Amino acid sequence: RHVRHPHIVAFFGACLDPKSGGLALLYELVGGTSLDRYVRALSRRQTQQDLPRAKLLLDIASALCYIHEMTPKIVHGDIKPTNIMVEELSEVPRAK
Repeated sequence: RHVRHPHIVAFFGACLDPKSGGLALLYELVGGTSLDRYVRALSRRQTQQDLPRAKLLLDIASALCYIHEMTPKIVHGDIKPTNIMVEELSEVPRAK
């Protein structure tokens, strides 16, 4: 199954170590910070805070709608601020 969405971290593959049985997962490298750290830092700034927060919420909702509309459905099961990354590649932050 292919899951491609601008607000979902890309999964590239997995490797199994035959000796130890250990599993290594390979994901897209996301530069940025976790959502909880981003929101705390944003709260300390003296600038307008509502627009970046609203944009991040829309990004997260868009990703969740995408996976929930797939057949069969995908359920994340562990949505929390530490599992969401915020990239600041431009003036507008992006959640992944």
